[in-house]
Amino acid sequence: MLKKDPPPWGPKQTQAVAQLKQLLQNLPPLKIPSTGKRILQTDASDKYWAAILFEEIDDTRHICAYKSGRFSQAEIYYHSTFKEILAVKYGIKKFEFHLIGQHFLVEMDMSSFPQMLKFKQKQVPHPQLLRWAEWFSKYSFEVKHIPGTKNVLADFLSRPKEPVQTINILFSL
Repeated sequence: MLKKDPPPWGPKQTQAVAQLKQLLQNLPPLKIPSTGKRILQTDASDKYWAAILFEEIDDTRHICAYKSGRFSQAEIYYHSTFKEILAVKYGIKKFEFHLIGQHFLVEMDMSSFPQMLKFKQKQVPHPQLLRWAEWFSKYSFEVKHIPGTKNVLADFLSRPKEPVQTINILFSL
């Protein structure tokens, strides 16, 4: 925007900023997991993954922790299904202290994950899937498919806004 033409600002914009400040001040606190059911919600995008650890007590979910990260340069080229599996793996690794030795639920928007690790196909499975199946065998969990529209938090964390570079070029005529 040009300095001579500032953006419109009025009571509506001031109220929106005040509402945003209020929402940010009242975020739900993180809860230290205790005896409730553990739920790991994951998601992956082209370059990023995200995992959120919940604890469910009396049908109420509490956020315990969250983590997101960037895939390595090689992992960026993986197929989207492999990225979803990696998001689960990275989430379990991050929250292993709270998950090891407990049965937990993984919620993700990829429905084929459990079948991919069972190897009942007639074809030889992908070597990476074999390694992941061995790695996941250390943990006791079940997988529940949730639609992408219900995976909002993990989806939001796996799609960060990358900074946009602005380049100003001066032309002389």
